[in-house]
Amino acid sequence: MEINISDFMRAFVPTQIHTAVALCFAHHHSGCDFDEAFHMYLAEIASIKTRLDFDLATMRLMACLHNGHTAFDDEWLWQTHGEPLGFSVRQLAESWTVVKSVHPSVPVGAEIVALGGVPMAEFAESKLPFLAASSVRAARTILFRRPFLFPSTSRFGWPMENMSKCGEANTPCQDLQPRRRLNVFPRPFQSCAFQASMRTLSRMPPSVL
Repeated sequence: MEINISDFMRAFVPTQIHTAVALCFAHHHSGCDFDEAFHMYLAEIASIKTRLDFDLATMRLMACLHNGHTAFDDEWLWQTHGEPLGFSVRQLAESWTVVKSVHPSVPVGAEIVALGGVPMAEFAESKLPFLAASSVRAARTILFRRPFLFPSTSRFGWPMENMSKCGEANTPCQDLQPRRRLNVFPRPFQSCAFQASMRTLSRMPPSVL
């Protein structure tokens, strides 16, 4: 259930952020015009109603500093929209590849090619402005650790027709046939037992870590 953002939080959070950045942020060579970004942020949140939209707007503001150690976080966001996806994905070469998974139907080595009909590269690019990181590569690395940036259908399960996987070395990738919708595990992803594997950049078969 979404909740509205309180007037107190709408005023208190921006004040704290501006003060903290002005006094403590030591990396002003990041290329971000924070004052301009902050003014745009104030105009945006003036009409925002829900706490989710407020959190996302605030995350985008902090991400413009391009520093992985300076970010906005809200425990409420994790509790209400932070259901783990149940697998971890990394960009390996040009592919978005599953490197850890608790879902038998999403094997390690599977390549995500699209999300809800949107090419994975395009989807990832649209989420970069919300990710506080020191580089684009670092932002892409943490994308799948932020489940609240994914559509709700992705958090609760998505069709397998948007996935593809590679077999043995030098074997062309083939589309997976639709199976069943994924169900997110109720326990935290970090505590799930899984066998971690990783596909090498040369597309060799996954090796157990």
